[in-house]
Amino acid sequence: MANRNVLGQVSTNRDALASSPVVIFWWMTPDSQTSFNVLNIDNQCHQFGFRDTGDVTTASSASIIYKVSLAAGTYRLAVTAIGGSNRADMTVSLGGVSVGTCANYTGSVQRNRVTTFTGVNVGASGVFDLELTNPTKNASSTGFRMDLQGLIIVRTA
Repeated sequence: MANRNVLGQVSTNRDALASSPVVIFWWMTPDSQTSFNVLNIDNQCHQFGFRDTGDVTTASSASIIYKVSLAAGTYRLAVTAIGGSNRADMTVSLGGVSVGTCANYTGSVQRNRVTTFTGVNVGASGVFDLELTNPTKNASSTGFRMDLQGLIIVRTA
């Protein structure tokens, strides 16, 4: 599945001018995904993963991938997600290199939790896989669910 621009053409999320932020909204369809039992785009977020540990007893490794076109440079990447008692950690990687992990377990539902990663280096311009996976979770979490509200990539140097 690919995102479609306003003309209905398949498009990649791009940093067209090497200075424009790349924004991924919760309603945007990922370019690819692994199989899992929760995939829902509602009015707040893109939900994916495994809802409860009864559905999977080990790390689920559910993932979604967005294609992003970036110029060489240094970037700041901010992920906005919903935390909750059945949420998993969300690992972010760009071009196969881990950027960091968002810890999304909270005792109760908490919206608009922002995790920011700075100093993300892109050595050469190109199209990269921006992958969100859930390889692990907090021991107290009852599931491997992830709720992505949005993501932004901004060039800083």
